[in-house]
Amino acid sequence: MYLGAVPISVDCIAGPAEQLDYGSCGVLVPPDDPVQFADAMYRIATDDLLWARLREAGIQHAAKFALPRFLEAWTSMLLEVSDEARARRGVAAPRPTTLPAQ
Repeated sequence: MYLGAVPISVDCIAGPAEQLDYGSCGVLVPPDDPVQFADAMYRIATDDLLWARLREAGIQHAAKFALPRFLEAWTSMLLEVSDEARARRGVAAPRPTTLPAQ
């Protein structure tokens, strides 16, 4: 999606619905239904407006998971956990307020 592909996925319990933002940036089809899967492939290949809408939504959705955002979220979470652990032990330690430059 990040590079503009429009995914088609079987809507199984493993999470593709969430990854495709519940169908807003890709096509979800029921499990064990090759006819609907083929129909989804046909619609994406022939409906330029549908393809363009899903493509743009997919690029925007995938950007939420880009490496800089991912690293920022993990760094923030790890600092928070570290602060909580220090607080439980009664130890205060300074921490950076911004991420180091790359």
